[in-house]
Amino acid sequence: MLVKKCVGSVGELIEGPMWYRKRNSLFFTDIVSGTIFEYIPKKEKLQSWKLGAYAGCVIPGCHPGEIIAAVDNCLKMLVPETGTIKTLCPFPMPDGIRFNDGKCGPGGHLWVGTMEMDGMRENAHVQEDIRPQGGLYRVSPDGETDCVEPFLAIPNGMAWDLDKGIFYHVRTEEQSVYAYSYNKDRHQIRRPVKALDLSQEQGVPDGMTMDRDGNLWIAMWGGYKVICINPVSGAKMGEVVLPDANVSCCTFGGEQLDRLYITSARDAQGGGNVFEAETGAAGTEPYEFCWNGEEII
Repeated sequence: MLVKKCVGSVGELIEGPMWYRKRNSLFFTDIVSGTIFEYIPKKEKLQSWKLGAYAGCVIPGCHPGEIIAAVDNCLKMLVPETGTIKTLCPFPMPDGIRFNDGKCGPGGHLWVGTMEMDGMRENAHVQEDIRPQGGLYRVSPDGETDCVEPFLAIPNGMAWDLDKGIFYHVRTEEQSVYAYSYNKDRHQIRRPVKALDLSQEQGVPDGMTMDRDGNLWIAMWGGYKVICINPVSGAKMGEVVLPDANVSCCTFGGEQLDRLYITSARDAQGGGNVFEAETGAAGTEPYEFCWNGEEII
């Protein structure tokens, strides 16, 4: 399997890759520097914008040329062509908490996780007296925010299988992927069940994407790889081996959406890179966040 580095050592916690077809480019974040990057493969060009202290995720907006980012305690809109940055709406972020992974779901709602800035406390997901303070949130197109799953330590990768009516969500602290029943008309999730137990894999699951066949591609933090698993059968379909330990996220991109872009975080040995892999699989375009509220300048 051919793997090449396309962006080298640009930040500490490189995350949330998102292919933006309108510009044929890859957007991603450095969470801990509050920076959004754009990589244009055809030009081998990289540019960036600092939007705050922490930037959890980046998603496409439904208006031409707009990118939406979850930054600090709000959602921001970026127009890469002009560099224009605007604040769309506030987010009820408690002290000591930051955004983590997030994606837009069907129907234009943003689904985003939050976690404590100092990471996961030992056994925080099993001991009642030290419940984690992170959670999974849904933000509607008018800015209304609901916590749909509280008390999560490190909520991470997301994917929707609309044919089966399933929402998949990574709980890194449990080394698992959960499957929820998903109501696409009400944008609701319920009846979570543990679909995949990844405790026997090297590393822990982090970011995730789905290919056109319904297989999950899961970045393994500390595992030097991305694994591909059929979430129904549990069968491991393959893996992409990487030189970096802390593989953080992945997404399909390129003109045919047949290139797997993979991000990593920096450690003492290196990292903070973006890789491109030919896997033989292809993905789908990300859903757009259909903001319709009033902007806060």
